[in-house]
Amino acid sequence: RMFPTLRDEDAAHHPDVEIPDALAWFEAEREALRAAVTQAAALGSYTLCWQLAASAVNFFELRDYYDDWEFTSRTALEVCKCAGDPRGRAFTLRSLAACLRMGPRHAENEAREHALAAVAGFARLGEVHGEVDARVIAGTSYLVGGEPGEALAHLGAALEQAGRAGYVLGQVEAEWQLAYCYRVLGDAGRAL
Repeated sequence: RMFPTLRDEDAAHHPDVEIPDALAWFEAEREALRAAVTQAAALGSYTLCWQLAASAVNFFELRDYYDDWEFTSRTALEVCKCAGDPRGRAFTLRSLAACLRMGPRHAENEAREHALAAVAGFARLGEVHGEVDARVIAGTSYLVGGEPGEALAHLGAALEQAGRAGYVLGQVEAEWQLAYCYRVLGDAGRAL
């Protein structure tokens, strides 16, 4: 989910790769992934840097390696800022926002700041899926931060945008968070 959406002709299905094998590979290469992101940053290979960082996000999240996720995202973000890469910056901002939002530090204010910057970046790029995902992260951070009105605005916009784009996963995530928001507001009818 952290990678850009692929066109159908670019996507490849590899039925011979099983999930346990992939997880074992990521686990064995965990330190190397972190080192590869650092090395790509040092070499100024900004695209490689942010894409390597993005490729490990689901693994880091699955295994609760939030320190690795945050480190690689911050490293990639700095490189993208220096290189003036708006696409890499938007994807990395969204990744960092998700990490800060879900990780043990629960850094909601910083997560929200990065999510809103990602929304703006994705909007400029016309990357609807990324914009929807970043809006959901921002909305959720507002909700957790005790600002349900702001949460409703961002989550409602995410739902509308995802619907127009036919982005089903984005719709589901926005609807789920909206339902929770209505529950927090005591509106059980709209939460269902």
